[in-house]
Amino acid sequence: MLAPKSGTVRFNGRDITKSTVRDRREMGIAHVPEDRLKRGAAKNCSVYENLILDRYYQKPYAKYSVMDSKRLKRMAEGLREQFSIKVPNTEYGLSTLSGGNMQKVVFAREMEIEPELLIAAQPSRGVDIGAIEYIHQKIINMRDIGKSVLLVSAELDEIMSLSDRILVMYKGEIAANLERSKTNENEVGQFMMGSKKGGEPI
Repeated sequence: MLAPKSGTVRFNGRDITKSTVRDRREMGIAHVPEDRLKRGAAKNCSVYENLILDRYYQKPYAKYSVMDSKRLKRMAEGLREQFSIKVPNTEYGLSTLSGGNMQKVVFAREMEIEPELLIAAQPSRGVDIGAIEYIHQKIINMRDIGKSVLLVSAELDEIMSLSDRILVMYKGEIAANLERSKTNENEVGQFMMGSKKGGEPI
């Protein structure tokens, strides 16, 4: 989201440092941002409009720049059912949903593209317990089919239950590279506070 001052960003061996957001998404990178309303969704639009943001211009949902509204409607309603978004239909405004259901809308849209990489920042912040369990299961499912997940979270319970490898940052630098099976919340907390340094090299 920010232009790097140095170095490169590479994805599957390809330099994507100067690629547009759309290009990156079409490569298979999905993003669930920390602030779902500011960066992840259009609050004043409908659930339907939020769900089709990645698809309205792509085949088979569009031909010669003309949207196939019926196909898009079916896709959106299918996502509503699949992700248990609690709203009668996708024509409802996003602003009428609870925080947990808004998060499900964002997750549904990002997962629909079948991403190779999911970047999820604070995915359970501000959502109810039921939605947290649902979101966590979706992340685990993605991992289990061999896709990559970069989870950014300050919640130790979330990190310990979902992660295989843990990178701890302190003052803008990676302070530790840990295997979940060989560490615990106490040790991770020490690295987060800067009272301990080390871990395996990346």
